[in-house]
Amino acid sequence: MTLKEVIKYRKIWMGFAILWVIFFHFGYKLPDPLSAIQSSGYSGVDIFFFASGIGCYLSYSRDKNAAAFIKRRFIRIMPTYLVFIVIWCTYKVIADGMDFTTVLGNIFCVQDLTGKVGGFNWYFGAMWIFYLLTPYFVAVVDKIKKPVGCVLFCLLLVLFSFPFWNVHALIIIVTRLPVYFLGMYLARRSQESDEKISLKFILIATVLSIISMAAFFVCYFKLHDELWNYGLWWYPFIITAPTICFYLSFISKQLEKKPVGKNILKAFSFVGSYTFELFLVHVFVFKEVSSTIMEKQPNHVIAIWFATLIPVAIGAAILHQLTKGVEKLIERVAKCK
Repeated sequence: MTLKEVIKYRKIWMGFAILWVIFFHFGYKLPDPLSAIQSSGYSGVDIFFFASGIGCYLSYSRDKNAAAFIKRRFIRIMPTYLVFIVIWCTYKVIADGMDFTTVLGNIFCVQDLTGKVGGFNWYFGAMWIFYLLTPYFVAVVDKIKKPVGCVLFCLLLVLFSFPFWNVHALIIIVTRLPVYFLGMYLARRSQESDEKISLKFILIATVLSIISMAAFFVCYFKLHDELWNYGLWWYPFIITAPTICFYLSFISKQLEKKPVGKNILKAFSFVGSYTFELFLVHVFVFKEVSSTIMEKQPNHVIAIWFATLIPVAIGAAILHQLTKGVEKLIERVAKCK
């Protein structure tokens, strides 16, 4: 495959990633061997950042205007987020008495960055940090002549994360910067030529992923209480997440050759088109039902957890339609002026 072919399947990556993240957030842990796959599902977020790095590089490089880039990101992301967060904050004010400053912190995507309680999810603050860094990362990517330069800059980003050890609100973010940068570097290489991926490259990436995951499992059993403090949850996926994406692209290309495979890809692509809505709604639903389900411990707890996917899917569809309605309303008001 060429690099252009690899990144063509980004929606498939996203569909796979959101499903992995959803099952990671299940309040009920699945039995072995599914539990091992489930427990590492947070790395679906690393796939998001890798794919986002590709998309943001392609977007910014077409028009290297930082203000215009941020505006495009805002228009694409924030209508859905604001519609959702207003609903969520209203619910939290009524149910838990959330105070006004916490509401504002969530609306402006900074509550989790403060390290204070009451934040919806850390991902949204991280997302804007990455967007603001995009022009600087693109400038670095465009100056890199050889792959070794990319490796060295990623190592520099890893070194940059060390001062954030034990800063719980930020270590989960800064450890993801290298994988975002790798996405940008891949995007640039894909635009330069129809470069093909060599078997040697895939073997090296696979071996390094196996080694990094082996190191992770050693840390998991020997240093479990320190995994968060020192970023050990996330460093291994700097290599592993992109490797997973490469394999997903290879598998997707093979599936395209068969009618059944095409339908499977359409399903993953469809899910991948609504990852943002699914992410928002599933976190909301899971947080609210988790304690209730697990406290009562019903006999059919697994079936009940899978049943929660129904309101998640319905809620994501409703959120999508609400966002479209709000956008149309804003357009009408703008035309009236």
